[in-house]
Amino acid sequence: MADLTEDTKQYIITLLARMHPPHKIVDRVAEDLGVKVNAQQVCSYKPGTAAGGRMSDEHKTLFAAVRKRFLSDASEIPITHPNYRLQKLQDLLDDPISGRSPKTILATIELYQKIEGGMFTQKVAGATPEDMAAYGAHLTDQFISAVTTHVSNPEDRVNTLLAIARDIANETRRENGLEGRGG
Repeated sequence: MADLTEDTKQYIITLLARMHPPHKIVDRVAEDLGVKVNAQQVCSYKPGTAAGGRMSDEHKTLFAAVRKRFLSDASEIPITHPNYRLQKLQDLLDDPISGRSPKTILATIELYQKIEGGMFTQKVAGATPEDMAAYGAHLTDQFISAVTTHVSNPEDRVNTLLAIARDIANETRRENGLEGRGG
């Protein structure tokens, strides 16, 4: 094992404290610092492990401080920001390979609707069924607009929308115990 500079050690400790797995840290150290390390070396800078038992007090203090800050402030993690999540969904739709797949389009739009509709948050107090129906119509318009935007061939658009409508109808039948009836 090569001797590491103090900067490299601190970089490894910081990544470990932020819960990056050792194999990813090996890659990051090589890419960011141009230093070749192995997972065993990386693990030697994680307190609480057999390999990390020989860490200096200074390194243990650094690890503890970074870990505490990491656990108390999620704002540095991109996925905690709504615009980042929406950008990643848009990236899926814009992908030249998977973005043209009807299944990818449906899954991405469905996930967007769940996020925007509050499936992963508390429901809006006092929302009436009429409010929810209007919002559902709004999401349907967004969905059709997304398919229109991302599927250029008109015949493919129609086929994509029909396939998605069939999938939704079949899923609704299954959920309501009506599988095998209709359409």
